[in-house]
Amino acid sequence: MKTDRVKLKQNGIYVLLMCITLLPFTILSLWNLNHIKEERIRAFNESLTQFTHNTTTENINRQIEDIEMVFTILTGRLTPGGVREYIKIW
Repeated sequence: MKTDRVKLKQNGIYVLLMCITLLPFTILSLWNLNHIKEERIRAFNESLTQFTHNTTTENINRQIEDIEMVFTILTGRLTPGGVREYIKIW
């Protein structure tokens, strides 16, 4: 009888020590799980914003380069008199 009570007391102490040991690990694991999820969402949104910004900038720059190329070609082919005649028509 007495040995059963001592074993039960020892088992209770072991269970208590295991709970004390596992509790911080469990809390840290749950916090990491939430933190990783938030970090992935933030990184995805940041990447998508950067991609959108780069795409928009590239589209605008390409149009500007095309316009500059057209003006370069026109100024190379037209004479000052031809430009004046063209402006008078419009």
